[in-house]
Amino acid sequence: EQLDSKLGGGLLPGTITEVVGPAGSGKTQFSITVASTAAYSLCDQSEGSVLYIDTEGAFSGERMVELSKHRIPECHSRQGLLVKMATKVKVLFVGSSAELSKLLDRLEEVCIEHDVALLILDSAASLLRKEFAAGSGRRADVLNKTATVLKQLAESLTIPVLVTNQVTTRRDHSAEGSRVTAALGNTWAHSVNTRLTFNYTNNNTARYWRIVKSPLVANSSYGFRIAAGGLEE
Repeated sequence: EQLDSKLGGGLLPGTITEVVGPAGSGKTQFSITVASTAAYSLCDQSEGSVLYIDTEGAFSGERMVELSKHRIPECHSRQGLLVKMATKVKVLFVGSSAELSKLLDRLEEVCIEHDVALLILDSAASLLRKEFAAGSGRRADVLNKTATVLKQLAESLTIPVLVTNQVTTRRDHSAEGSRVTAALGNTWAHSVNTRLTFNYTNNNTARYWRIVKSPLVANSSYGFRIAAGGLEE
């Protein structure tokens, strides 16, 4: 609820929200937390599901159960709730850009078949950066296809799409140095409606997330920690 308020209404239907950050910054923890919360909201409905596309093998059903027990008190009193929540989350593992491309070809069909209410792609960058060099034509093709399909699905099905992205270091000619920025380049960035960045403080003793692009709220930043119940301020 706090995150929803800070974002001006949460993950908005018809839009893509991107979470950017270095390894270990909390992107997957955030994604699992969002999947769990959405699954809980769908439990009293016969239809509706969360589709979680995992490209790194990072999704953990056990972790989703753990954080659900801490975040949702009803899990302790309502028999069978955790099992029902688990059935609401459909996880697809994609291990290569070729597999991703094939999935994109039928993703609309999959979303309609499972009545998907939330689509999560974790991560958009890992396969492409692993398989292709920056500037590769094939990498650009898959990236453009991914952005196009996700945007079309968000708008045509009126659902929120959440994607995670990595960071990269780029030369900053104006400062005669380098800077850390979101991976995948400007074409991808233009397809994203809301961008959140996750990071550490300089001494790595604390974490913070920042709203750097949003159609509804001003740029701002907030501290957080990763606890048993997921991300907490």
